[in-house]
Amino acid sequence: MKNSHNSQHSLHLCISGRMVFVSSILAFVYVPNLGVYSVTKRAVEAFADCLRVELATFGVCIIEPGNFGSVTKVLREKAAEEIWNQFSDEHKKMFNQEYLHIVTDYVNTQFRAGNKNIHLVIDAMVDVLVSPTPNTRYLVDNRMNKIFFFMFPYLLTCVADSFFACSGIYRKRKTMLFFDQVQ
Repeated sequence: MKNSHNSQHSLHLCISGRMVFVSSILAFVYVPNLGVYSVTKRAVEAFADCLRVELATFGVCIIEPGNFGSVTKVLREKAAEEIWNQFSDEHKKMFNQEYLHIVTDYVNTQFRAGNKNIHLVIDAMVDVLVSPTPNTRYLVDNRMNKIFFFMFPYLLTCVADSFFACSGIYRKRKTMLFFDQVQ
């Protein structure tokens, strides 16, 4: 009987635990020029959501950080020329180099403007690991971004799209993205 109890206890220890997924605040928000990034982060979210339901005895948690790129050093700023030089001749014929400069400047500006308080992410990771009852999701960013990114998916499409239409980079987009096909 004692061996049976010990093996049951050992079995319980082996099948308990937590799965922690790190996604992004952009998993539920579409942002021009970040489509591939958003889609991959949404895939992580969907996978984690399915596992949370399928493996309810485990704790499955998702951490959704905002823009902490400048303090994590995960990405580095790139110059438009560096990107352009990596393009094949075929891609150089398709894309407008001036537009690449504008997008690169925009992305680098957003990168620099990110949240500098990496402790918000670290605190969420610690909480998910040590808390007896962790949250299912941790939306990690400053208060204004949390409100914006929480509400964004529920906005009417025309209202959400207007956020991007007001930006100078997107007003120039149609005229600059591709070379004139009439040539």
